[in-house]
Amino acid sequence: MAYWIHSAPADADGDGQRPCARGERCASRDAGKNPLLGPRTFCAADRAHIATCLGWLPEAYVELYLRLAEKGSGGHDKVSGSRDHSVPPNLGVDALMVEIIHLVASWDDRVRAVANLSEPGRRVSSRRMDAGVPLSRMVATLSAHLDAALALEPEPMMRYIPISQAADLPPGTIGWVRPAADYAEVMLDLSGAEFGLEILTVHRKIRHLLGLTPKHQDLPVPCWSCGVKAVRRWDGGAGLADEAECGECGETYTNERYGLLMAEVARRQQAKTRKAAS
Repeated sequence: MAYWIHSAPADADGDGQRPCARGERCASRDAGKNPLLGPRTFCAADRAHIATCLGWLPEAYVELYLRLAEKGSGGHDKVSGSRDHSVPPNLGVDALMVEIIHLVASWDDRVRAVANLSEPGRRVSSRRMDAGVPLSRMVATLSAHLDAALALEPEPMMRYIPISQAADLPPGTIGWVRPAADYAEVMLDLSGAEFGLEILTVHRKIRHLLGLTPKHQDLPVPCWSCGVKAVRRWDGGAGLADEAECGECGETYTNERYGLLMAEVARRQQAKTRKAAS
């Protein structure tokens, strides 16, 4: 089977096939959670998802900057998602902005070297709004050369990790510990697979911090129709739904039936509390 010139990884089989780098989280995994085999680092569905997450970073950076400005003025965060949750200002906004710039700039350097692109002469301030301009340029470069980025061979790259995670690093990892700041600078061999996974990870961090991650409520009672504990209240942009739905058989609980269902939930929780207290 033919494959792109930079896409033949060391773990590919004789046909140039390899499992999608997302492993069990592969968007095209089979019923046994086995990732799809293909000629490239990621399956087509995950590649498309990475492209979307990457393209969103400049807009997300602006959202984070505005959130940081709200805190500076003494305001409180307004979080989209469940209306039942009140989230105080998250002190991780500034750190996440720094992480985004560092991550994107490091991969931009790698791709520019591989693609023989000229240096754009960027000077990046990791905390201020003027960093958004070079960030947009770097994201544009990575998006235009996405396949080259995803096919990069392993090379040492600097990463900053909490000291608590240093013990989990492979033996022989080179790094510098900064005890006062509670982090370590480490050199890791990172390839195109790590590029894609890092983009997906920072995307999840941003969504979580901005309150965009759904907070579905799984009810601890079996469905009255199929008997499976798969009843859920879905969380959307307007908050938790006013009804519940069984993910197994599709049974819906609205109006009076939903009230009876929640009464059963309350009874079960009360019984559990009494049992724990006895």
